[in-house]
Amino acid sequence: MIYLASIAFTSFANDIANDIANDSSVIYFYRIKSRAESKQAFEIIINGEKIGSISNDGRIKYKIYSVGTAEIYSRSEDCESARLILDIKSNSEYYVKINGITCFIKEFENRKGQFDFNNPNNFKNSIAELQEDISSPLP
Repeated sequence: MIYLASIAFTSFANDIANDIANDSSVIYFYRIKSRAESKQAFEIIINGEKIGSISNDGRIKYKIYSVGTAEIYSRSEDCESARLILDIKSNSEYYVKINGITCFIKEFENRKGQFDFNNPNNFKNSIAELQEDISSPLP
């Protein structure tokens, strides 16, 4: 009996894990390489939580499980961007460009964002993959 309960619980836990993975969204952050760009890394903050840093010509693929309003901004030692508000829906993609010259952050529609993010001429660094900690979701 205990063995069967253990199998059933394990199966249930795996089903939940698969549901969570299927309900995730991705935010693609990028800074196109430029000699005029600041060499400083910019922190990326979502709802008050630092999720990582991005350098000149950097790319981050951030898997997020939370849905709803996400207030995003970036900052370095020299500047802080305005806030960008995204309405995160499950199974969606968002492309966010960070500019270190003018210190702006902007969402681009998927076609333009995909083109920029996947264009090898824009980057020399590889893509960093990060994800939201599901045991401590973003506020």
